[in-house]
Amino acid sequence: MDIEIWETEAELFSGLERPAITYHENIIYFFEDRKMFTYDLKAKQLKEYEIDLSLKYSSMYYYDNKLYIFGGRVETAYSNIASSKVYNIDLENFKNTEPVRTKIFKKEITLAKANE
Repeated sequence: MDIEIWETEAELFSGLERPAITYHENIIYFFEDRKMFTYDLKAKQLKEYEIDLSLKYSSMYYYDNKLYIFGGRVETAYSNIASSKVYNIDLENFKNTEPVRTKIFKKEITLAKANE
C-alpha cells in the first residue's frame, strides 16, 4: 500500500528533547527538566506541572502508585553532571496539585503518501 495513515494525537505545549516516559492505566506520564506532564488517553487531556527537579535524559518507571525517576544529568552553564539519585513521586500528589497548563484535544487523521 502506498498510503500511510497516522493520527495526530496531540500537540505538546513546547518541544522536548528526550523526556522520561512511563504509563499506568490510561495515563502517560512524561518528565523533562522541571516539568512533569500527564496525558489522559481517554479524556484526550494534557496537563503540565512544575516540579523541582532539574534533570534531563533521565528514566522513569511506574510501580505501586508511584513514579520513580532514575539518573539523568544536571545541566548548568558550566557543566553537565550525571545524577546518581532516584526520586519517587506518589500519584496522589497529582490530585492535590493544580496544573500550570491544561489542553483538551480532538481526534484528527492525517494522510500522507509514502514511497513515491
